[in-house]
Amino acid sequence: MTNVKHQHIVPKQGMWATKAEGASKPSKLFNYKIDAIDHASKVAKKHKGCIIVHENNGKFENVKCRDELYSMEVKGIYPIDQIRGNMPL
Repeated sequence: MTNVKHQHIVPKQGMWATKAEGASKPSKLFNYKIDAIDHASKVAKKHKGCIIVHENNGKFENVKCRDELYSMEVKGIYPIDQIRGNMPL
């Protein structure tokens, strides 16, 4: 049986980190929030988890689970090229 692993996208040292829920350290750092979201979405899909996106101040911004993770790609909710140019660190 696959363990459910929720993934958090959090600000860290001027970058964006992915962090498994309950972990003490981030699993990976990214320059752009959208890249962290993309990576976390893939991990969450594999482990039947959710992604929890945080704002720069650490507060919750968004949560996506299961079918919503797939619809993010199809609907283009996070248009990578537009966000990379405008995403504050």
